Amino acid sequence: NAACKKFISGLPESQRRFQYLFQPETDGYDLNYGESFGHVAWNDVLKATEKAGYFLLYQNSVEARIVPKRGFHIPDDIPAFRGILCAKLGAKAKLFSQ
Repeated sequence: NAACKKFISGLPESQRRFQYLFQPETDGYDLNYGESFGHVAWNDVLKATEKAGYFLLYQNSVEARIVPKRGFHIPDDIPAFRGILCAKLGAKAKLFSQ
């Protein structure tokens, strides 16, 4: 939507670039953006939804992290990511192919 695009375009470049680290053996995922970093436990993810071009990781009913599929460096990482979501979230993961 236009308001979201306007908000994001007003952010410094460093805050528009998110890096995620998903590993199957951990209790959550790590993210870096700008000068900041954080860890989100899988227990704190309400649900995950897959769309045509991205994944949504919901923190609550209105706030979600967007993980664009174009951001995966290797196409085979997308099915691996689906596997992580299924293993960590179970029925809370609504994905195209499980």
